[in-house]
Amino acid sequence: MSIKGVLFDLEGTLVERSLNDPEVFHKVLEWKGLQIQIEEIEKAVSKVKMELGDMIEGQCGKIPRLDYHNLWNLNILKVLGVEDHDRSILREVSDQWIDICGLTLQPDAKFTLTNLKANGLKTGIVSGAYEEEVQRILEIVELDEAFFDVLVGSDTIKRKKPAPEVFRYALNQLKIKPEESLYVGNDLKRDYRAAERAGIIPFLFLKSDEILPCDIRKIKNLISLMDYID
Repeated sequence: MSIKGVLFDLEGTLVERSLNDPEVFHKVLEWKGLQIQIEEIEKAVSKVKMELGDMIEGQCGKIPRLDYHNLWNLNILKVLGVEDHDRSILREVSDQWIDICGLTLQPDAKFTLTNLKANGLKTGIVSGAYEEEVQRILEIVELDEAFFDVLVGSDTIKRKKPAPEVFRYALNQLKIKPEESLYVGNDLKRDYRAAERAGIIPFLFLKSDEILPCDIRKIKNLISLMDYID
């Protein structure tokens, strides 16, 4: 059966970021005149993820965007012992996160999308970010939304990856079958295996030479997808 559509993860696939979560936190705290070692911030982020990560992640898409991010950031500030009575630090981190994390578009993203559209394929994004964030990221990296026939965020149907429902929703919007579609993401569990469970043909986007199970379809650049299009 010929391929009729391609779905993409966003961050780590179509888009890269130069600063990780602790580095973004460190930058905002410096702006606020707080000198905290990056190692301390890394430990605080790890502690919150370990102790509260599942609970907080379970709220993603179900509560408003800023409320969700505030859950993460408020708990990290508490671990760091940072007092934020007027919540100015919290607002700065939550509001400016996307703008300061150093987002860049993959070099071959536009070329790949242009080729897919020229071949008559439907395209979409299935992201763990909120829809508003997906749109903001595309704006920052200057990738026209017109490239995509559907954008799915964690709040679109109040579910997020790896739930198969988010993939099925995207396919329903595109009016194509799972076996007629490809999905490209950079996370083995949340992207590859999740898409596979939804019946989609998955590809893992991974630039490194990491050793993977032999059944994993891996690509190092996005344009390689064209080799799998009939």
